[in-house]
Amino acid sequence: MSDAKSIVEAVAYRELAAAIAGATVYQDAPSDAHGDLVIIGDLKSFRPSLKETGGDRRVEISILSLVIAEERAPLLALQAQIEAILDEQDFELDGWTVAFLSRMTTPCSTRTAPAIPASPVSS
Repeated sequence: MSDAKSIVEAVAYRELAAAIAGATVYQDAPSDAHGDLVIIGDLKSFRPSLKETGGDRRVEISILSLVIAEERAPLLALQAQIEAILDEQDFELDGWTVAFLSRMTTPCSTRTAPAIPASPVSS
C-alpha cells in the first residue's frame, strides 16, 4: 500500500473489525448484509497546506453505523465504540503513522521512516 487513503482505510478497518462488539465491520458491505453494521465509506485526501510538498496528508473518512432498533440508544452506543477505538489514537502500518484527530473526522497520515521498526501487524 502506498497512498494515504488506502492506509487510512486499512487501519480503520483493522482496528474497528478487531474491537467492535455487536456489529459487523465492512469496507464494502454486501447487498445481503444483515444486522448492525459499521461501513468504511468515502475517503478524501489532501495536503494540509498547499505550500507543503512532504508526505503528510489529511484524509477525511466517512464511517457509517447502521443499527436495527426501536430507539437511538443502541446506535449511540455503537458510535461511542467507534470513537473510543479511533479518536485521538495513533496507529502504524507499512511505514505510515495514522493519527485520528477531532472525533474521527480528519485522520492525518504521515509517511515516516521510524527509527525503531513498528511491531509486525497481522491482517
